[in-house]
Amino acid sequence: MDSKDWLALHLIPSIGVKTIQHLQSRFERLEDVFTTTPQDLASRSGLSLKMATEVVHAKSSSRFQKECQLLQNSQTQLVCLDQPDYP
Repeated sequence: MDSKDWLALHLIPSIGVKTIQHLQSRFERLEDVFTTTPQDLASRSGLSLKMATEVVHAKSSSRFQKECQLLQNSQTQLVCLDQPDYP
């Protein structure tokens, strides 16, 4: 999983690790949740249409863009749960 995919989902207030793992189980690649339609995402994941719309547009949010810029500027690497470097 791309750490930016995880970050985009994590920044949505009502989405936590369990929901991210659920989405991973429903899609071959987590990045696919950002390229599907909100209707398809809701149907495949059980998320509400409102939440699915937030997910699909998560990478275009100003908060996500700001966090990515902060990571880049600080030369910090984001390590996610499913990565070998995770503690």
